[in-house]
Amino acid sequence: MPTPMALARQIATRVNLRDIMISPQADFAADLVQLSQASTQDEKARVIESRMDLVAMYGIDGYTEKPFAYANGIAVIPIHGSLINRFTHSWGFVTGYNFIQNQLRAALDDDDVKGIIFDCNSPGGECNGLFETADEIYLSRGQKPMIAMIDTASYSACYALASSCDRMILTPSGGVGSIGAMCLHVSIEGLLEKNGIKMTPIYSGSHKVDGAPYKDLSESVRADIQKSVDASRDSFVSLVARNLGLSEKFIFDTEAACYRATEALAMGLVHDVMTPSQAAIRLINELNGSPEITEDDDMKTAAELALEAAAPVAPVVATAPVVASAPDAGLVQSAERTRCHTITNCEEAKGKGTLASYIAFQTNMSAEEAKGMLAAAPGETTAAAPVVVAPVVAVVDPFKASMDNGQQPNVGADGQPLGESLEAPKGNELLSAYALAYGRDLA
Repeated sequence: MPTPMALARQIATRVNLRDIMISPQADFAADLVQLSQASTQDEKARVIESRMDLVAMYGIDGYTEKPFAYANGIAVIPIHGSLINRFTHSWGFVTGYNFIQNQLRAALDDDDVKGIIFDCNSPGGECNGLFETADEIYLSRGQKPMIAMIDTASYSACYALASSCDRMILTPSGGVGSIGAMCLHVSIEGLLEKNGIKMTPIYSGSHKVDGAPYKDLSESVRADIQKSVDASRDSFVSLVARNLGLSEKFIFDTEAACYRATEALAMGLVHDVMTPSQAAIRLINELNGSPEITEDDDMKTAAELALEAAAPVAPVVATAPVVASAPDAGLVQSAERTRCHTITNCEEAKGKGTLASYIAFQTNMSAEEAKGMLAAAPGETTAAAPVVVAPVVAVVDPFKASMDNGQQPNVGADGQPLGESLEAPKGNELLSAYALAYGRDLA
């Protein structure tokens, strides 16, 4: 491995005028500075301690020395900090795609490992190496249960990896999204002119100095860079749509926004909202053949945690339970989620949150019927709309059912009609190839 300083310089060169997938609030440059100043020996010494900390965070007893964090049949793989290519370590502020791939392979090959948790807390990172890593996770579905535990951030490139797992679980205070790409050009032409400095490049080839920092971008060069960014976003959207069974239009319509837990749960961008210890107990119980989510009667459910994290005026959309015996359970869930979301967020529901929530969660009224009733109803006089909790239905746990069936439930997008074809989009060679390899259609 090159020295940290050399590695940081390589990464800085790779991301210069190249597409990256990172949240707008992230400070990628600060992580590269920290990397350049890091001591390889010191960071490696912290790795063992960090593995023990990871296991302890999930409350899993029986830590065992392995090439990854491991206890009681569960391997925990960190996806932390800025994500970079050609790096085989995870040092907290940076994690390499090669590290994630190697840890996944080791966990899959270890007979002691019954389930895998990807511990996600990252703003994203490089495009280089991302799609290969996401595909490796996705193609490992069905070998061992894999969940992405997002505590507390999974944005952009990190979200691409998390969505490739069987299931995504988000902490109540966490956030996901930023499904897009960006590229940054810094021009110092004005600064040079102000200081009396004139750069005169001598070159051969009309595109040789495209994007050079000593001059402003021409419209043609800007257009070329925009095409590259758009293409990266297209690939990102296709990957997420494939992973979650949502329509590409639905993912495009997010416009790379970031979402808090309750919003993400309502939109189908995560599967559950709960704490890391709850997620670990649930996974262990599933591996032991128990249908129960938790062994602690006082532990709050995912829905209760989501409600606590919600703003008082925000209507909460509860995830419809999946019944394993129903062949179209995923589509039924999609229709119900779409119905509730449409009712609580329609124009007619403004100022009538209490009534809208009651209709959505306590009746079987269609969205069109609900709009008619809401339009005729008077506005509410109280400022705060109480939250109505959907009744709990005792059903087979969705994660176990989906893993037993070897196929993830297709959670439809907002506005996607019930029964819509799940065939791969025409012209999308990547999805067509996966469909052929898996013997089933992937959307």
